Amino acid sequence: MKPPLQVVWVFLDGVGLGPAHARNPLSCFRGPALTALAGGQAWSLGAKPRLGTTQLFLPIDATLGITGLPQSGTGQATLLTGFNCARIAGRHYGPHPHSRTRAVLARYNVFRRLQDRGYPAAFANAYPPPFLPRRACAIAGA
Repeated sequence: MKPPLQVVWVFLDGVGLGPAHARNPLSCFRGPALTALAGGQAWSLGAKPRLGTTQLFLPIDATLGITGLPQSGTGQATLLTGFNCARIAGRHYGPHPHSRTRAVLARYNVFRRLQDRGYPAAFANAYPPPFLPRRACAIAGA
C-alpha cells in the first residue's frame, strides 16, 4: 500500500529570483537543499523550471501581467487560489486581500478545495499573533 501523498508548500513573501550576481544571496548560496530543488541551478532570473521525482521548482513572474510593484495581498491570494487576483482587483494590492478577491480566496483556496474533496489540509503561518485573526478569517472564508 502506498503512503498518502503529503505536500509541504513553503513560500517566503517578498523573496524572489533576481539577477545572478554577488549581491543576490539566493543566486550565490549553494546549500544542498536549495540546489537540489532547483536541479543544480542558481536561484536567479535565469533558472528554468524543474520537475523532479518528489519536487517541483517553478520560477514565476510575480507581476502577473499587471503593471506596478507586486504586493502580498494579491500575490498570496493568487498563489492560494490559482486565480490572477491582481487582475481581479485591477492592480497590485497588499498587505491584506483586496475586497474584490476575498470571495475568490474564501471559495477557491487550495485548503478548502482539498478539504471539499476529503483530503486533510492545514495552514501554518509564521505571522505575529495580532495579524493571525484577520488572515485566518480571510483564508477560512469567515
